[in-house]
Amino acid sequence: MMGESLIFMLMFALGSGGGGDLLDFTDVQSYWQMQEQRVVDVETMSAVLADEDATPTDKLMAVRALGELSKAADADKQAVLKVLTPLVDSKEPFVGQYAKRSIAWVKGEDPEPRPKPSAKDLEADLALLPHTSQIVGQVRVDNGVGPVDWDVLFPRMDRGEMAEMKQEMLREMNGMVGRLLGMIGNARLDAVSVGATFTGNGDDGYAMIVARGEYDRIAVQVVFEDIAEQEGDGDQFNFYSIGDIEVITIEDDWSAFAILMPSDNQFIFMVGDSDLGLKQYPIDETADLIQKGDAQLAFNETVTKHLKQIDRDKAEAWVAMQVPVVLRDEAAEFFGPIESGRATAIRNTEGNYDVSWTGEGNDADALAAAVARMNAELAEGRAEIREEMARNAEMRALFEPFVEMMDSIKVESEGKTMNGGMKLPGNAGSMMPMMMFGMNVQHDHAVPADVVQEAADPF
Repeated sequence: MMGESLIFMLMFALGSGGGGDLLDFTDVQSYWQMQEQRVVDVETMSAVLADEDATPTDKLMAVRALGELSKAADADKQAVLKVLTPLVDSKEPFVGQYAKRSIAWVKGEDPEPRPKPSAKDLEADLALLPHTSQIVGQVRVDNGVGPVDWDVLFPRMDRGEMAEMKQEMLREMNGMVGRLLGMIGNARLDAVSVGATFTGNGDDGYAMIVARGEYDRIAVQVVFEDIAEQEGDGDQFNFYSIGDIEVITIEDDWSAFAILMPSDNQFIFMVGDSDLGLKQYPIDETADLIQKGDAQLAFNETVTKHLKQIDRDKAEAWVAMQVPVVLRDEAAEFFGPIESGRATAIRNTEGNYDVSWTGEGNDADALAAAVARMNAELAEGRAEIREEMARNAEMRALFEPFVEMMDSIKVESEGKTMNGGMKLPGNAGSMMPMMMFGMNVQHDHAVPADVVQEAADPF
């Protein structure tokens, strides 16, 4: 449950137009209904803030609710400001930020965006990734100034069965977020750095994910301790410390995970596919780098070459890679001729993303043939989705944004280089979760799995 919730949060945060706070992915009324608090007004929310027994998450939502309630024409704005102003300098996590945001709403002003992570911090996160990584990437999460606006995200789902489907999706989402909030409290995601290492023929290897933001690492540890106790097999879980870095490892006959929590601002996750299990993970090495504070970027020559050609200050998301053998083998007709590459996503003045990529190989003819096949598959995928939309009129609104995105994809080759690009909507993070939720809610109108896969991975 926790894993799917974190994935949900990440996907929406990458392109939702809201912030990266978990609390921003649920609405005020839904949250308080889950707390069995039926009345949401200025007096009740003020009482929550004065209650010493109120949870930190309840207090944050009370601060947010006061800001939203004050937007009403008949709101007692002075009373709200009197409650919120003393909280601006609070040392409690998130409280000062939320108070400033709500005060701006009370005054009818636009809240200031949350500061983005510094270039120094982003560089430090990258430097922690294993030097053996063949794929390296980083995403900066939108530092928006308020809750996710679902009506903006789903503008075409406002009538008939689509409106009903939207409401059902939102109920599921609110429930998921509410359960996670109850487990770990609020959490904020600012940036994610990923390094993937493949060994041998590519069947083995692991990925390291370094997440930067703010969360309660003790609460997270307690959650895993509770899970270990509930599972009744504590041998699978190991809890220990390396200096002041909290470490959790989980290993059974099928999988192995490692979590390092150096602080409330950094979360490191290692996961892989290998008989080596935990032995393959650089747990001690990573902890040592963090404690010394002198990690340096040092990837292989191919990854480094592409990394130098990426404007990391400008790109909201990017990846540099030496194409793994396993990918070149398993998708040889498309990726066989491509030996390395890079991609970037840059937000434009309209709030959308301009995505571009470059692939390099050694055989111009083979690369041209691969590009031709990619374009043929894209054309087929577009046609199949349009046919499905024609058969299922109720699903049309759900798929139109995705079709528009697919129509923007361009791929071409020149000599031993492949270039491509596409237009990605600013709310792109909502597309796949929206489609998945929609298909769970309305099975009768679900698109066949092969069509969905074609759309999700046209290459």
